[in-house]
Amino acid sequence: MLEGTSLFCVATDDGIFFAADDLVYSEQDGMAVPLGHDFRKVGATDKVLIGTAGLMEMVHGDFKYRAGVFSNELLDELERVSADFPSSVAERIHQKLRETFKPAESLVTEGVWKGHRPGDRLLSYLVAGYTKNFKRPYVFEIGVEINRNTDGLTFVLPISHQKPLPHSVRFGEDHFIERATAGFEPERSKWESLVDGVIPAVAKAFPNIPQRLQESVASTIGSVKLEAHFNPQNVGSRVNVVLIDRIGRAVLSTAL
Repeated sequence: MLEGTSLFCVATDDGIFFAADDLVYSEQDGMAVPLGHDFRKVGATDKVLIGTAGLMEMVHGDFKYRAGVFSNELLDELERVSADFPSSVAERIHQKLRETFKPAESLVTEGVWKGHRPGDRLLSYLVAGYTKNFKRPYVFEIGVEINRNTDGLTFVLPISHQKPLPHSVRFGEDHFIERATAGFEPERSKWESLVDGVIPAVAKAFPNIPQRLQESVASTIGSVKLEAHFNPQNVGSRVNVVLIDRIGRAVLSTAL
């Protein structure tokens, strides 16, 4: 069983972006053991961003789930049906998760996820994008959880995150990010250093987006890298970014 954390979605007046680390790990005796880097947890169609966190890969009897395969199949389906709206993409992910994880319901009673409590999230997906007029961003969250009776799974219907801009949604490890946000040292100074260091690379990767959006991307990348610095067993230091520039109406990506 492979897992991954640190998925950020940030929605601003200038655009939306996802940022995620590249590490997958396995838990052994309660400890995270890194098993691979360069794992891409975010992707995009020509109009919608998609990201995932939590369970990345599992094979157990008849049940098979690989986030990379799931996402590639999903993107192919969306391209065939020309799915343009974030809401329709979120609905399709919900349906596909139900289809994929139905064989896994019995694993709950078998104790495969015995370390999880009722309501614990096994995996999450985020979907974000615009409608045709690019007036405001839409963000949806979908997930799979252990149900309240611990005898099956709950497939979380798409949750709409509509708040005043800017706003963010994030999953995964954030202990050191929270400390930096609260002003604690050495995390705060380290975060500032990481952000300053990545700003030129962000400007080079996304030269045509508004400066405010560049700064927001750099700040978020710095946050992921901060968590990776202090928590390298769970979080990777390379950050994949997918972005929709509202003004330019373009989908862009990079890894830094």
